[in-house]
Amino acid sequence: MWNETRDERRSALIAEMFTPEATYTDPLGAVHGHEGIDGFIAGAQAQFAGLSFSLPAAPDAHHDLARFQWHPSRGPNHPRATRAGLAKPGAATGIRRAERLEPEALPTLSPAPRGA
Repeated sequence: MWNETRDERRSALIAEMFTPEATYTDPLGAVHGHEGIDGFIAGAQAQFAGLSFSLPAAPDAHHDLARFQWHPSRGPNHPRATRAGLAKPGAATGIRRAERLEPEALPTLSPAPRGA
């Protein structure tokens, strides 16, 4: 949906993926509902014209959370940044809450001390 620039198609994808009361939180803003998410994505597409978004791997899910990484890029020969996010499914189908995280916000795991 982040790569979809046709308004009607992007709106349909958002309705398929998110619950009606879904929220999306990002360092650039926080929005609520299908229209809010759609407007945020349209604004990001305008602000960052030419970027495409890809997932380097399938999301890692457990309990009621899904963790994912994504890459914004201007093409295969351009450097890619790595970003991360969390998604929480709703009681029915669809994502109820999604958040963008900066990689430095993710905890670094240290090995357990010997004998632990």
